[in-house]
Amino acid sequence: MLLQGQDVRQAPIEMLSRHLAVVLTGRHAAANLKVEELVALGRIPHTGWTGRLRPVDQEAITQALTQTGAAYLRGRLVHELSDGQRQKVFIARALAQETELLILDEPTAHLDLPNRYLIMQLLREVAHKQHKAVLVVTHDLDIAIETADVFWLMRCGAPLLSGSPEDLILSGELASLFEGSQLYFDRLQGSMRFQASAAQRGFPGIPWRSSGSAKPS
Repeated sequence: MLLQGQDVRQAPIEMLSRHLAVVLTGRHAAANLKVEELVALGRIPHTGWTGRLRPVDQEAITQALTQTGAAYLRGRLVHELSDGQRQKVFIARALAQETELLILDEPTAHLDLPNRYLIMQLLREVAHKQHKAVLVVTHDLDIAIETADVFWLMRCGAPLLSGSPEDLILSGELASLFEGSQLYFDRLQGSMRFQASAAQRGFPGIPWRSSGSAKPS
């Protein structure tokens, strides 16, 4: 993988930190840091080893908190935040880093449904309004279809598929990912569905998909 024409495995950390920001999955430990202090860590590539914040750094921190809707949290302790609030703060830290590439690993993990949509919509706005490349690794297929511009579909032992969500849906390539399983992609609804097995049909709470025969009574 090349970044600015250089192999990322050989690139110096100083160069990587100025061009690439990463938000990893999992529950991050932040000890007793306040939100503002955590977001300020994103400025380290620009402040050097002293960590002294200049007015331009303070402005970047405030802007990142505002963009993520987390400005009201700046004085709160990170460990007191909800999962959705904490994820916004870690994204703010990455934005404060002011890189052109942002990579996030499962950014909607541990979040409830409303916050999943809010986070993915936030990332879409970051990409479009700030002209950043935002790469998201996710298993939230339904939400990704609504918010992503380009899909890279990775299948074990198969070539990488790339294209807009609409093109991959219409071509049937998205549905092909689930062949042989009880999951299928409903092209009309644009979302995943579950197809009950013969043993599961008729059980309460398990949807049944007809394949041409009448539904058993």
